[in-house]
Amino acid sequence: MIFDIKENILSKKDEQKRCEEQKELLEAFHKTQEALNQARIDFNFVSAPELIDASVYEINSLQARYNYLLRRLREEKVVDSTRTLR
Repeated sequence: MIFDIKENILSKKDEQKRCEEQKELLEAFHKTQEALNQARIDFNFVSAPELIDASVYEINSLQARYNYLLRRLREEKVVDSTRTLR
């Protein structure tokens, strides 16, 4: 009986921790999505070759982070593997 109670408490703590991690992943995903959208907007307003290069690097970096976070969200079953968050 005592072991059942301890197991139940531990499983609830594990579930709370998992939920918190999923929430943090989702927040990071949305922040990255916003940053990527802003980087694409910024790209349209630069004309100096150095700034164009910097914008391209920034977009590529954010796109890689976006893909990573989306993959993690799918692994955690936060989003369906056939859909993307928009």
